[in-house]
Amino acid sequence: ATARRWEPSSLLAGAGLVSMAAALWSERPWARNRPSPLRARAFVFCGAVALALANSAPGLLRDVWTARLHMAYPGGRFLAYFDDGTRVWAGYEYSNHSAAALRDGVLQSWDPVTTLLVLRALRGQREGTDSIIVIDSPDPRAPLLSKSEGLLVAMDWTSPSQSAVVDALGGADWRKSLATDPPRAKSAAALIYLPRPASRGDRRRAAGTRALAALRIRLDELAAVGVLLPPDTPESAVAAVLKDAGAVFGHANAADLPNGGVLVVGSSLPPQTDAGTLFARLPFSARADAPKGAEVLAGGVKWRANPTAKPPR
Repeated sequence: ATARRWEPSSLLAGAGLVSMAAALWSERPWARNRPSPLRARAFVFCGAVALALANSAPGLLRDVWTARLHMAYPGGRFLAYFDDGTRVWAGYEYSNHSAAALRDGVLQSWDPVTTLLVLRALRGQREGTDSIIVIDSPDPRAPLLSKSEGLLVAMDWTSPSQSAVVDALGGADWRKSLATDPPRAKSAAALIYLPRPASRGDRRRAAGTRALAALRIRLDELAAVGVLLPPDTPESAVAAVLKDAGAVFGHANAADLPNGGVLVVGSSLPPQTDAGTLFARLPFSARADAPKGAEVLAGGVKWRANPTAKPPR
């Protein structure tokens, strides 16, 4: 039951600490007249040695990643590697020169097709959406794709390590094309990427009620927020994000995506789900480039029939 809520590494570490604490309590090395004092003291010694060996865990984890990646894709290399004490973020370049972000060894990349569908579904929530805040993008493609769609882009990451990895993946100059955007007092939309797998703590930090309430201050009155949940997200997690988005923005709905992920949209008005209306609200240039865009939106973004409507806080 705990494995569904915790990361596997955290669960193993916690189980190890609980087992060690139970063993020490059973042996009671601090008690006098123990029948086996040497064994009791050995438990304390083993615990100290285990904690000392734990200092080498980040390097060991990196070496295991390298070995596994090289076995599958010989000739690759790490572009970046950051251990912030909670998560290990890394950027890896494969032998074919494609690159991806990893969090604790799990790929975080989103495909451009899904990102484009999400951007257009989010942008079509109202007329005149011309700016967006992209939060926790796993790679540079989402901000750059947003820019190519004619949006003014602001970027934000909840983890400095993730931001550094994205910079390593994009290269030294990838932000320059975005730096020309004039600052906006209020943005018209926001897109939040949740990591894969998204734990309960990850959801609260990036898309909980407090995080969404702080984000809403940075958005205009009729702005919409989109939360991208990765594939294989439990329905309980989707329901939690729906509940938080509805509580903060007033209304929320969810849609299934082609890659298996889920998009949750929160808005002060009921989220628009009609593909024709969404596509008609896009700028003329976007509609001209995709004459069958409405059909693509309808086939790729499948809205669920479970909208919420709660008074915003």
